[in-house]
Amino acid sequence: MEPELLKETKHLNFYLVKRKPKTIVVNVENKSGEELGIIEWYSPWRQYCYIGEGYGIIMARSCLQDITDFITELMEKRKKK
Repeated sequence: MEPELLKETKHLNFYLVKRKPKTIVVNVENKSGEELGIIEWYSPWRQYCYIGEGYGIIMARSCLQDITDFITELMEKRKKK
């Protein structure tokens, strides 16, 4: 099964990779298809968080803002449920 594209921005793509009973796991990739990390529900903080793939990933403010905006959208959808 191919991951579902949830959102595309100028620099990043967000793909659904897993549905859990109440949350989802999203893969974050750059336009070259390199996996940068995931967005997933972090229970201790009761919110979605970005988990980077490792050191050496360089992001400009615009990429970080895209991730922040996407997490904000996920949190808004969760509040509506």
